[in-house]
Amino acid sequence: MYSRYTAFSFEETDKEKVVDFWENTGIPSVAKKPGFRGNYIAFSEDNPGKLKTFTLWDTKEDFERLFSSKDHENMIKALKETGMEINDRDGLNVFNDSRPSVGTLRVIKVRLKPDKSDDAVHFWKSIGKPLISSQPGCIRAEAFKEPKTDSLVVSILWTSPSDADRFLETEEHKEFAAGMDENVLEIVEKQSLEMI
Repeated sequence: MYSRYTAFSFEETDKEKVVDFWENTGIPSVAKKPGFRGNYIAFSEDNPGKLKTFTLWDTKEDFERLFSSKDHENMIKALKETGMEINDRDGLNVFNDSRPSVGTLRVIKVRLKPDKSDDAVHFWKSIGKPLISSQPGCIRAEAFKEPKTDSLVVSILWTSPSDADRFLETEEHKEFAAGMDENVLEIVEKQSLEMI
């Protein structure tokens, strides 16, 4: 596996523009490219105005294909408009990937109210996913929309069943459930699965 590391600096007053760039331009520009495995984008707590990114790829060639593409050229132009500057970058060969290989997967399939599909997607992206992802023990939170129906599937991978159960008792879960209820007609299916 191959990783690309980049360090950026920016004015703290431009942080909102920086977040908007990554959410709406940077991540979508790479997320569907062949060989893309995932990425980490992190703001520094100790040095305001500093940001680090790591993208993970199957091979160096997969990254280089993106790097030489028109999409990457457009992404760099948009990046410069945020005021971000590249301070350092490197290509890394990953010799150890120790992300958890066990966990509890909670899957919920819902049918959305008529004409509420866009609202549900907006709620998930702006509130639901960040809220769940910040919970202790959450490894990954994702949602999938069936293209031609009003069905939505929410998939949350937790470190353990106790982490998943603990979330159900929190104020954050009440906030998530209330936001979803505004858009959901019915819960079609719930599953709790153990990774093997």
